[in-house]
Amino acid sequence: EGADVNTRFTDGGTPLFSATARIPAERNDRRLIERRREVVKLLLQAGANPNVEMDGKKLIEKAKEGGDTEINRMLEEAAANKNAV
Repeated sequence: EGADVNTRFTDGGTPLFSATARIPAERNDRRLIERRREVVKLLLQAGANPNVEMDGKKLIEKAKEGGDTEINRMLEEAAANKNAV
């Protein structure tokens, strides 16, 4: 719909950061994690940059703290594709 999927919020985060931020708290709720996975997938398909940093920490590093291997795989794959371009 034309929204900037890489917009920066006042805290320095992006929609992709927001989509991964609550994974540690929700990792035991399969339904919520499935929703998070779908949001991450949609943001990446819309061109969200997986190589962003917030407070000196890369998004992929923050997402790994959440421990969801599927989301980590999607982010790493998207980051590799962005780096290859």
